[in-house]
Amino acid sequence: MSEPCVFKGCSNMALVALPKCEHCGQRYCTSHMLPERHGCGDACKNAAQRQATADAAAQRRARRHLGNEDAKKRLDKKLEANEAARRKKSKPAQAPQKKNDLTSAEVRQAVYAANLGT
Repeated sequence: MSEPCVFKGCSNMALVALPKCEHCGQRYCTSHMLPERHGCGDACKNAAQRQATADAAAQRRARRHLGNEDAKKRLDKKLEANEAARRKKSKPAQAPQKKNDLTSAEVRQAVYAANLGT
């Protein structure tokens, strides 16, 4: 259940139960198991930097929308209030008004006569 370590010049045996390197896919003995020990240090560093950058970007995106939920609720409430104000209000039932007995021609004659008197 073991195989030779693939590190150049190492004669130790690498256990099959040990994980392979994430960066190069080789299996190393316990003394060369770390990426920095067998030559994958730069790849390991670059992967860690990419992950840190991705995490920071995700945090920035999350913080950008942090207060938007409250602002959206306030805006919705304000829009509903404005919409309610614009709606037609039902008029209360009123008794029918008496129609004025004068026609428009009679009203004009009365106004004309009143103007002549002044």
